[in-house]
Amino acid sequence: MDAKQIIESYYDAWTRNNLSKARTFLDDKITFSGSIDKFSNADDFMKELSVFTGMVKSVKLIKAYFDENGGVQLYDVETISPAGTIRTAEFFSITKGKISDIKLIFDATELRKLMSQM
Repeated sequence: MDAKQIIESYYDAWTRNNLSKARTFLDDKITFSGSIDKFSNADDFMKELSVFTGMVKSVKLIKAYFDENGGVQLYDVETISPAGTIRTAEFFSITKGKISDIKLIFDATELRKLMSQM
């Protein structure tokens, strides 16, 4: 699989809530940096992704770009939370056929408010 196929397969799996399949595309020692959290291994990242997908109503891909080493996707995540729809940019690096790094960028203002109320 090339970078485009890996990233698209990962996106398809997590947006369909097939997290066990999504996990197969991640390097065990993935580095993840997002607007709220940071992780340095796939299992911890997947636990948080599992919580997040519980809030997701739909995901709509807007645009994607790929090269041989990774790619970027821009998409809207419609949540069931008061945060509503969150525009998100996700940058991927691929190493040895696995996603080895993710940088996730979105406006976390409303989610931080919700988290402070929990």
